[in-house]
Parts: sequence; C-alpha cells; structure tokens
Amino acid sequence: MLTQVASGSWNLFASPTPTPTFTSTLIMPTATLFVPSETPTLTLTPTRSAAVEYTVQAGDNLFYIAEQFQVSVGAIVAYNQQAGNDLVAEMMQPNQVIMIPPPSYSQPTATAVPQDAKPGTVIEYPVQPGDILEVMAFNFNTTVDAILKANEKLAANPNLLRAGDVLKIPINLLYLTPPTPIPPTRRPTPTLAPTAKP
Repeated sequence: MLTQVASGSWNLFASPTPTPTFTSTLIMPTATLFVPSETPTLTLTPTRSAAVEYTVQAGDNLFYIAEQFQVSVGAIVAYNQQAGNDLVAEMMQPNQVIMIPPPSYSQPTATAVPQDAKPGTVIEYPVQPGDILEVMAFNFNTTVDAILKANEKLAANPNLLRAGDVLKIPINLLYLTPPTPIPPTRRPTPTLAPTAKP
C-alpha cells in the first residue's frame, strides 16, 4: 500500500491485515441422570437356632452339606449317630432325611490319655467319626492287636468300627525309651613342644 506522509513524501507499507484472535468458550458438562432398572432389595437370612431336617439330593456328600449349613462333618455324623442314624456305616441315598445340628451343638470330645497312667491301664473310649484303629493305637501309645484283644466283638470283625461305639483301650503299652546318652570320646589333641631358637 502506498501512503503519503505529512511531509509530502510517499511510503510504501504492506496493507494491515487483521489477525485472528482466540476467544475461549467455556464448555459446560451436562449432568446425566442414571436411573437404575431394578431397585435392590435386602434379603434377610434367618439364623438357625435348632436342628433342621435335610433331604439328601443326588450328588450330595457330607462335606458339601456341612459347608452349606456351616457346621463340621463330624458334628453332622455325631448328631445323627445320637439320633440312631449311622451316616458312617451306611451310604447316604437321595431322598434320605438327615438331621443338621444346631449351631450351638458341640460334638463329643476325645478321651484324654491320663498322664500318670501305668502301662496297660484300660480306658473306655467313645469312637469318633473318622477314627481308625491304627490312629487310635498311635494316639493311645498301644497296638491294634491290644485293642482287638480287649474288644471281643470288634476282634470278630474289625471293619465294624462305628462312631459312638465305646471301646476298651489298654494304653501306654509302647513306651519309647530315651536313647542312652553316649559319653563323649576323648580325642588326642596335638601339643606343640617348644623349639630351641638357633
């Protein structure tokens, strides 16, 4: 662009071009309303306070049933044993009704071995669910043969061991004698003799 200055001279300048200016515009987020499709409802689970009957379904086992009712397998077996229903000797069948003990039920505890009992002392022991002769013999420091001799009915057929049966067990027949301490052996130790200096 050609412009005349006040002195009368002419100047050659580029024509002014407008520069774009950036103006910020605020973007406002919009609120999205979430409407649930179903309203959640609280389901109250009653706490059992008494024994309940349970009908065995196909595929059930004691472990699954115990887990479902939050009791131990031993408690179910012992409770049914007391009610005359032997779950150990007989296999459970679908549609069989068994009893689930109340949460407060405590199954019978094993007999403790008296600390001062002499070898051969006979105690009475109620068989617990899951007991086997070999483990009982180990726990009472005796032998399977000694248990069978003390229990004629069981000796006739050792496979008839049932939870709840009371056995006579001669205890402390096997004493482990502590090993005789071996005296330390003397070993010659070398002695240094003084040497003369040259």
